[in-house]
Amino acid sequence: PAMVEHLDSGTMLSWADWLARHGQEKCAAVAAIGRPERFFAMLRHHGLAPVRTQALPDHYDYARAPFDSLDAACILMTPKDAVKCRKLDDPRLYCVHPGPRFSDTGWLDRAHDMLRAISTRKHAATRSEELHSGV
Repeated sequence: PAMVEHLDSGTMLSWADWLARHGQEKCAAVAAIGRPERFFAMLRHHGLAPVRTQALPDHYDYARAPFDSLDAACILMTPKDAVKCRKLDDPRLYCVHPGPRFSDTGWLDRAHDMLRAISTRKHAATRSEELHSGV
């Protein structure tokens, strides 16, 4: 998790700040995605112990709020769920925005080196053409 957004107010906090402020409260997590356990496991792995998790069917429409039975001060959800829940008037709702995590942490450096090499070759070829054509 990178950022947490309070759906009612739009307030954004970093995960660390949100956890420091709300991590000791009674929190639940809801997900209507293909593999909801991945979302719940991410929250646990990063320091939150939800009192309850609720997996809903993928693409759940949230026509009716499924939160009435959740006795929690905070309810965390995925961005996919938050899009459908913004219309709900529930001050307990928070959207967890995940940050990118790459299994190969050096890929960006390698891509940069490759682009730099291509650019250098193109510049050298252009310069060589200019020298041979008398420009």
